Amino acid sequence: MDIWLNDLQEEDIAYFASLEKGWSSDAYGLTWLNQVFDPHMKAKADWGRRLLIVDGHSSHINMAFLDWCNRLKILILILPPHSTHLLQPLDCGNFLPLAIYYGQGINGILLDSDGKISMTKRMFFGVFKPAFEKAFSKENIQS
Repeated sequence: MDIWLNDLQEEDIAYFASLEKGWSSDAYGLTWLNQVFDPHMKAKADWGRRLLIVDGHSSHINMAFLDWCNRLKILILILPPHSTHLLQPLDCGNFLPLAIYYGQGINGILLDSDGKISMTKRMFFGVFKPAFEKAFSKENIQS
C-alpha cells in the first residue's frame, strides 16, 4: 500500500514486500538474497566471501537459495533447530532493543493522544525508523 511509504525520505533505504497469506516464501528468500543482501554486502567483502547466519526456514534453506549463495561467494551458517533464541547473535544486542524502542514509540502515540488514536499500518515506518536507528547504533552492533 503506497500510503505506508509516506514517511520515507529520499535518503532512506527500505525494502517492503508482502504476500496475500502473509508468510515468507522460497521466491521471496531468493529475491531478498539477490536484491538486498548481495548488493549491500558485496562492497564490504574485502576478501570476497561473506557470512550469512540463518535459521532453518525453508525460504533460505533450499537448493536454489544455497546454489545462489555458492555462486555469490556467500557462506551459510545454519543455526541448529530450536536454538536461535540461544544462538542468534542479534537477538539480545539489536532486536530486543528494537522491540523495546518500537513499543515505546507506540506507547508514546497512545499516551499523547489520550488513547484516541490507535496504531495503524500507515504509522508503522514513522515509529519503526527512529526505533531502528536507536537499536542499530554502531555501539550496539559492535557489542
